[in-house]
Amino acid sequence: MTETFREGDAVFRQDEARTDSQMRFAIKLLVAIAVWLCAAKPLAALEIDEILWGYDGRVAVDCFNPLSVLVSNRSATAFDGSMTLWQKSVERVGARLVEPIYLSPNSSRWVQFYPYIKHGSESWTLQTSARQSFDVPDPAVADPASILLTDPDDFAASGSYVKRFPENLFPPMAGATDGLKAVVLDHVTADEMARAAGRNSNDNRVPGWVRALSPEIYPSRFEQKRPSPT
Repeated sequence: MTETFREGDAVFRQDEARTDSQMRFAIKLLVAIAVWLCAAKPLAALEIDEILWGYDGRVAVDCFNPLSVLVSNRSATAFDGSMTLWQKSVERVGARLVEPIYLSPNSSRWVQFYPYIKHGSESWTLQTSARQSFDVPDPAVADPASILLTDPDDFAASGSYVKRFPENLFPPMAGATDGLKAVVLDHVTADEMARAAGRNSNDNRVPGWVRALSPEIYPSRFEQKRPSPT
């Protein structure tokens, strides 16, 4: 009887040890899942406040055109992801254009794409990394535009016969300006002031290659003239 009791007691202890091991494993698994759920926070939902095609709301065909999108994050969670532009059809057509986006809570910023417009009849869609989709209005087709670059913070600027375009949305590369016929400048841009101060502008201001095309047309009033040789 004593041996039988001891054998049964050993079996009971083995079952108890196995149960304790399973419980510890289950607790560790639950903790790991909780940590993963806390780390994998859902991306904040974005809203689109404004979409601007080209330089005057229209596009030129057979060239690259800017698409400017004003994106807002009105949630209490930061958005750290991306936005993708692709041509809409029965299936996705052409390359996808992807731009990274970081938006702190209750903030907004402009995001720009530079799609190639072949005919002007293409349809486009925006999608965020949070699986939000937005239809892009179909652009109107027009001849290359003439624009007047303006300070986006100058609310007192008067009207003009030339279409006004905010300088902070001017493309940073020459290839995206094929849809332009002429650019008019009537003030010193933020890029020029930053360059004169010995620093680079963090925003998409008028790039240096614009002035490099013809320094005589767009001289910098901050440059000191070299003394003429005597």
